[in-house]
Amino acid sequence: MWKNDRFIVKTCFIILALLFWKGYYAFHITYQEQFQLFLLTSDYWIDKCLHPGGICEYVAEFLTQFFHNQWAGAIILTCVLLCVQALTYKLMPATRRKDWLYLSYLPAILSWCFLCDENNMLAGIIALVTTLAIALIPRSIQNAPLRWGCIILLTPFVYWIAGGIHWLFAVLTLIQELLLWKPYKKAVRIAGSLLFLCIAFLCPYITSFYLQYPVIRLMTGIGYYRYPTGIPLNGILACASVCLALLLSICLPPIKEKRKRIAKGMQIAALGILGWLGIYYACDWQKRKSNVLRPLYIHPAMGQNHQNGRKGNTIHPA
Repeated sequence: MWKNDRFIVKTCFIILALLFWKGYYAFHITYQEQFQLFLLTSDYWIDKCLHPGGICEYVAEFLTQFFHNQWAGAIILTCVLLCVQALTYKLMPATRRKDWLYLSYLPAILSWCFLCDENNMLAGIIALVTTLAIALIPRSIQNAPLRWGCIILLTPFVYWIAGGIHWLFAVLTLIQELLLWKPYKKAVRIAGSLLFLCIAFLCPYITSFYLQYPVIRLMTGIGYYRYPTGIPLNGILACASVCLALLLSICLPPIKEKRKRIAKGMQIAALGILGWLGIYYACDWQKRKSNVLRPLYIHPAMGQNHQNGRKGNTIHPA
């Protein structure tokens, strides 16, 4: 069993995600599609490109328009969660990632919890995927000055593409510089890490002079949640879990061969328990019972009445 544990766990994750989004939480998918406007026009694209994170918003809205088919919505959400898991796994050190493989599922599960709230947008997870993918670029550069120059250039790029989640990019590069790249003196690596954080702070601060958004929203993201009254806790935890998975995979020692079965079993058990508890408490089943998130459809008689010129058409709940 343990020879194929990676395949079995990933298959179970895919099946459970599909069953959840299509079977138990399908009304949430329909709600997200019906309460969003997406325009496939050049003006709409340009408008999205004119603020930080707008490109990830555009991609998320493009995908959300397919949620009118619940199976399509479930498949898209499952694929996005798998991308979070795979990219987190790629960020972990090559010598440790196999031993601590199941730590990479923690950000995916917390992203799942984030998406369970109807006021949290898919754009937040698309931005997370984009940030993780770009964070792999400096990881592949061995030369320190070249790597630092790449990070300095990529930080404002990540900010404009993904928005306020660029802080995660800065923190990930900081962790890697301090704990993975050790040819240079510690003082030099600390100075470089502080420089990356300063650039990450300057990006939204400078942007605030040109865009009419509060600085706090420019720093924390614009299109990640429907109502800008606060920062969703699940979103913060999803980002923090990526850093935690990277830190643990670096700091924890390799697992001895005779203890790998026990270690893998404990990781899977902890992952299952935390995942069930997190998703259970992130969902609001009362909204389904009270018809708050039930989809709307136009009554068949409405189209006929419109053709006959009659008034009094209404939209009936499903």
